[in-house]
Amino acid sequence: MLLKARWLLPVNSPPLPDAAIRIEGESIQKIVSRQEITNEEKIIDLSDFVLLPGFVNAHAHLEFSRVPKQKNFTEWVRQVIALQASATEADKRKMIRSTAKSLATTGTTTAAIHAGLDLPVDCLSSLPFKTITFLEILGLTEEIALANIRKAFDGRVRALIEKDSEIYPSPHSLYGLGEEFLDKLLETSDSLLSIHLLESEDEEQFFRKRTGPLAELIAERGGKLPFPARSPIEWLASHRALSNRLLVVHGNYLTETEIELLQKGGSSVIHCPGSHRYFGHRDFPLAELQNSGVNVALGTDSLASNEGLSMLAEMRNFRTKSGLSRNEILKMATLNGAIALSKEKEIGSLEVGKKADIIGVPIGRHKDPLDAVFEATEVSFIMRDGKICFAP
Repeated sequence: MLLKARWLLPVNSPPLPDAAIRIEGESIQKIVSRQEITNEEKIIDLSDFVLLPGFVNAHAHLEFSRVPKQKNFTEWVRQVIALQASATEADKRKMIRSTAKSLATTGTTTAAIHAGLDLPVDCLSSLPFKTITFLEILGLTEEIALANIRKAFDGRVRALIEKDSEIYPSPHSLYGLGEEFLDKLLETSDSLLSIHLLESEDEEQFFRKRTGPLAELIAERGGKLPFPARSPIEWLASHRALSNRLLVVHGNYLTETEIELLQKGGSSVIHCPGSHRYFGHRDFPLAELQNSGVNVALGTDSLASNEGLSMLAEMRNFRTKSGLSRNEILKMATLNGAIALSKEKEIGSLEVGKKADIIGVPIGRHKDPLDAVFEATEVSFIMRDGKICFAP
């Protein structure tokens, strides 16, 4: 099969005009010029399209509904807990179907999904994109922590979603699970870990000063105070958990020393521009992370702290805030996400030997293909593993 396009955006090389992608099975076999196309080939004519790799959404939740803005992060957490407790299984199934559709139609072909253990987890199978599922482990008391750890490692739970997803039990955060259980999980794990970390001012105050509204919430729910280290990153380093298998989600309040530790460990930071804007956090330390060589990828987070789950919208918003070039931002939404998930040899760029995970938008009136991508609100062509899922 040959996909013929007006423009290709490979990500790891310059844009290619009037080119085509030859696909065999699930993979990209060759990228060819228009002159190399032979008459006997099966051609999908997308001459009015820009083709690019599918987005790798490096952090998303599917089950959360919208939450009104609160006076601080901790009050938002309380609201999320209350809404999740009152939601029925039918509510959660409906929300997962809706948010999954939104992700797919806006170009996500691979997503790192954080899933609560109270979800109807069979909903996480056969989603319209490839998934890496992180089963969130929470528990401030020993009883709750043990119950959730058992459930996260329960073969029956995993079997419900294992067919179409890699599954990794992972601490939700360092403030949401007792230290003794964090210790055991981190030191025995050789899988990917995705942890909400230094997301908010409340969290920073909890770790650095051992006070504030988050500390109060943890005490109310039976957690032990204080956390044994003022720097959660240094604590992770002491437990040999800083590696290329760790995704630090958010990282809005990282210090320069902590950034250096992440770089040495090879860990990635996942930035969620919409969620960052929703909470009004201080400026994301993008320049410091990039100067240190830390891999930074993009995610949408959830509807609880974002207007939508579109990677197209996240790229537009981040461009306005960051001042980065469109090429840099596109890389953060594709190849950098693949690197964070240890999938860079399979996805994230249009490259021979990689999976044919390809999306397309009409070129329309645009002469520059990046203009077409950054102004698009949905994608009009979707291919995963060499199979066309949606076409004009």
